Amino acid sequence: MRLSTYVQNRALLELHLIPALGNVPLQKLTARDVQQLYSKLQERLSAGRVKNLHALLHKALKHAMEDNLVRENVCDRVTLPRLETDERPVLTQAQARLLVQAAKETRLETLLTVVVTTGMRHGELRALRWQDVDLDKKEIHVRYSSGWVPGYGNVQSEPKTKKGRRTIALHPFVVEALRSHRTEQLEQRLKAGAAWQDLDLVFPGQTGNYFNRPNLYKNFHKILAKAGLPRIRLHDLRHSAATILLAMGVNIRVVQEILGHSSISITLGIYGHVLPGMQEEAMQKWDKVLGE
Repeated sequence: MRLSTYVQNRALLELHLIPALGNVPLQKLTARDVQQLYSKLQERLSAGRVKNLHALLHKALKHAMEDNLVRENVCDRVTLPRLETDERPVLTQAQARLLVQAAKETRLETLLTVVVTTGMRHGELRALRWQDVDLDKKEIHVRYSSGWVPGYGNVQSEPKTKKGRRTIALHPFVVEALRSHRTEQLEQRLKAGAAWQDLDLVFPGQTGNYFNRPNLYKNFHKILAKAGLPRIRLHDLRHSAATILLAMGVNIRVVQEILGHSSISITLGIYGHVLPGMQEEAMQKWDKVLGE
C-alpha cells in the first residue's frame, strides 16, 4: 500500500507529494523522508503552508495505523518550521501607484494592476482564463490555480476551499487595462502563428503557454528596481492589496471575500494589525454625532 492511497486532498497530492513521497510504500516511509520533504518545500512555501501539509500527512498516516498497515505515525517525530511572526512587507498606496506606473508598457503592466487591486494569488493569476473574465459585468471568477511540479510541469487545481472559488468585482480602470491587454495578446498570437498554444490564458508566456515562473519573478523584480521600491515577493502584493483596502476603510468581511479566506479569523489573524488605527478613526466620527 502506498501513501497516495490515504491522502484525501488530491490537489496537494499532485502539487507536493507525488514528486517526493506519493509512491513510497507506507512501511518504508521514515521521519527522515518527511523531514527532507519539508525542508525542500520551505524553499518555495510559507511555514503555514508546510504546517497545513503536515496536518494532511499526519491524518493520512493515522488512517493507515487504524488499518494496521504501519506501527507508528512518523509525522510525530518531525520538526515543523516555525511560523514567522514578523510583519509582512507591504507597499503603501503611494508605492503601489509607483509600481503600476513603472510597469507601463511592460509585459506585467496588466497583471500587476490586477494583483494590486484584487490581491489574487500568483497561482490564480497564472491559471486565469478569459472565459472566467466578464468585462461587461466588471468581474473575475476565480476557479483555478496553477502550480509547478518537478517532473510534471504546470499542474492546475481547484481552490483549496469553497471561499477560494470566488467572484471579484473590478474597478473600471482595471477593466480598461484588461481590454487593452486582450487586444495586445491577439496581436502577439498572430505574430506567434502556429507556435501559439491556445490555452485561453489571460497572462500567458510568449507562445500562449503558462507564464514561466522564473521569468515572471525576474521581470517583477526589474520593475521594482525601476520604481525605486524595496525588493519584495510577488505574493507580498497580495498582502499589500489587503492592507490598502483596509486602510481605505473597506469592511474586513469584504476583504475576506476578495482574498478568498475560508474564515474571517484568518483575515483578522493576518491583517489585525491594520485595524487599531481604523478603530481610532471610527471613534473620531462620533464627533459629528455627539460632539459640539
